[in-house]
Order: sequence, then C-alpha cells, then structure tokens
Amino acid sequence: MRMFILAFLLFLVSPVLAQESVQSYVHRTQPNSVSSNVRQAGDWALCDISWGDEGEGQGLFRRYKNSWETATSGGGVLSAHELAVYGVPRGSWDKLLGRKPSADELSAAREAFSKPVWTWLTRERTLQAGDLESYSALELTLMRNEVFALHGRVFQDPYLKSVFATRTWYRPSSNFSEAKLSAREKANISTIANYQKRSGKL
Repeated sequence: MRMFILAFLLFLVSPVLAQESVQSYVHRTQPNSVSSNVRQAGDWALCDISWGDEGEGQGLFRRYKNSWETATSGGGVLSAHELAVYGVPRGSWDKLLGRKPSADELSAAREAFSKPVWTWLTRERTLQAGDLESYSALELTLMRNEVFALHGRVFQDPYLKSVFATRTWYRPSSNFSEAKLSAREKANISTIANYQKRSGKL
C-alpha cells in the first residue's frame, strides 16, 4: 500500500517537476526572459516566453539526455508546421499547442513532410559560419543531416531516424555513399559541423 501511495504522489508531482525544469532551462539559456504556460508531451515541451520590452513569443524544446535543448524560440505563435519540421510526433501536437490544429495548419504541416526544409540554404549557396549564428543546435543538426537524407543515408540515431521517416521524399538506401554529394553539399556539411563544434551547438 505504501508503494502505491508513493507511486501515486510521484504521478501527481511529475508534471510540475517537468514544468519547472523547462522553465529553469529557459531562464538559464535566456536570462532576461520569463516563461509560462508550459505544456509537455513526452520528450517535447512548448511554452510562452516574454522578453519584456523586446516582445513575446513561444519556444519549443526537446528533452535531450537529462536536460532540454531548444528546437526554436522567438516571436509569434508556433503552429503545427513547426512541430512537423522538428519531428514532434503527431499524437503530441494537440497537447503542445493547447488546441486542435486548423485545417490550414495541417495543410502547411504536410508541406514540411513533402519537401526538404533546409535545401534553400544548403543547396543554393556556400555557407559561412556567420550564416549559422541564428540557428539552434537542433536546427543545425537537422540542416546538416537533411543533406545526407536527400541521398538516402540510413540513420542510426533514433531521433534522426524518426524525423526523416516522416518525410515522404526520403528514400533510405543501403547503397548510400558520401561520394554522391556535390562539392557544395560537402563544403556546407563541413562548415555546419565545424561551427557546431566551435560554438558548442552540438
């Protein structure tokens, strides 16, 4: 009976502890902000953020190992499209958004599944470190690995595997070879990887 009571108490307080840990992370990484209205679903959390005179917005965070990492954070309200881009499981969308996505949102989200997200950057220009400063560690990881995904790399990392499995354009191939990448793609992957190491955005 004592174990049952303890388990029940842990069940009651765990959402509060999860909310506090998200807020603690946001405060640590964005010291001049105030976060509120934290909603968590599995390894994902979404919350409102205020930067005082600089405005308000929302942030999307992913639990990584024993902490959180920023998927995206900024002004405006996040939609189903952003959740699709970052690979948030569809079953978590309603809880994170605090509502059911509209038909227009779902249509925009389908676009994120049907075509590559980052090719406008990685295929159209040769990147410099300065081009990457505004992106989160998670965005940089997705950006870099999307290049490999376009050529059929089979991913072992569970997160990357789950993200690209939702992309209708992704065709995993046992014959993947980095030799298939263009010179620009190789240069951009190297630039992103080196920037992530130097900046600590891993």
